[in-house]
Amino acid sequence: MTVGSNTPGAEESSTDETTDPRADLPGSQGEHELQAELGTADRAEAFYDTAMQHALTSQMKWFLMDRWMGFASALDGDRPVTEPCFADEGFIRILADDRIAWPAAAMVDGSGPLVGPNEERFLSLVTVDWWDTTVGLHINGSAHRRVAPPVGVSRDGPATDWYVLDIEEAYIHCAKHIPELAVDDGAPEGPEVAPSRTTYDRLVPAVEKFIGTQVVSFLGTADSEGETDLSPRIGPPGFVQVLDEHTLAWPEYRGNGIHASMGNIRERGVATLTFLDWWNTEAIVRVSGSATLHDEVAGATDLTDVDRTKKWVLMDVEEATVTTDPPLPSLSVESFDPPWGTDDEEVKKSGFFTEA
Repeated sequence: MTVGSNTPGAEESSTDETTDPRADLPGSQGEHELQAELGTADRAEAFYDTAMQHALTSQMKWFLMDRWMGFASALDGDRPVTEPCFADEGFIRILADDRIAWPAAAMVDGSGPLVGPNEERFLSLVTVDWWDTTVGLHINGSAHRRVAPPVGVSRDGPATDWYVLDIEEAYIHCAKHIPELAVDDGAPEGPEVAPSRTTYDRLVPAVEKFIGTQVVSFLGTADSEGETDLSPRIGPPGFVQVLDEHTLAWPEYRGNGIHASMGNIRERGVATLTFLDWWNTEAIVRVSGSATLHDEVAGATDLTDVDRTKKWVLMDVEEATVTTDPPLPSLSVESFDPPWGTDDEEVKKSGFFTEA
């Protein structure tokens, strides 16, 4: 299904010929346009002022020290690519208030380095506490890859390259919609067999069925300057809807009012969804393609509450990659009853990383 400009609710993906209405604030032009259009400018400005940090707070440092799972994203050509990371607790090392590092060996999909040698690239890292607080931490900044570990950092195991990220932004992911997980088998020490990867130019039936059962996906986007954003997308099973073998649709909500992902889609017009099935097949499915924003999409239904839907994203699928036998931990959903639509700050835990 290809959407043209005559489709109701369709939007252009470029903002090159318009003027940024909030150029004095953090974020991209696409974000600012959507904030003005959707009436969330005040919410976004409050978030910029209170939750957005440019270095790690003490709470963020303690949070990272307990993590053994993360997700990293960077541009590969014109497409954002997301790599899951699993290692020992505290695998993300804090080098300074505004610098972190982690071993490349933690990347489990094996699709290639996010940052090449002697290269510097914008990178997004997301870590989530699925067990206790159900809080996520976003970290964005410029990254490079080095052969030797950073000074003062040691690690047991085979030699590995390291990613080093200079932090430009660090902020909370709203806690209210994150499922609480239970660890069944724990983090694997390494794959028993090498992962197998198959790429399709469409959604084959097995992939369609897989997507229809998932409650969590990670949405990778990038703005016109190549700065990526990586954000969990969570909903009832099948919230990402397969319209046909070449088309996906999913709803976007008001959230913190920034609209980073939607702003990037408006600017660059591409997106990648990464699904991890921890519970059944233990597979990774990555779907990428061109993406556009719409007020509504024929054949797509919001499975939570249509009053919350701000926009729909329609993806024309160009590539679907299935990785089988990756070294994923075995997890199960212990609790998932999100308060859809709440603005209760205690539920959202907006000040988790910033309040004393």
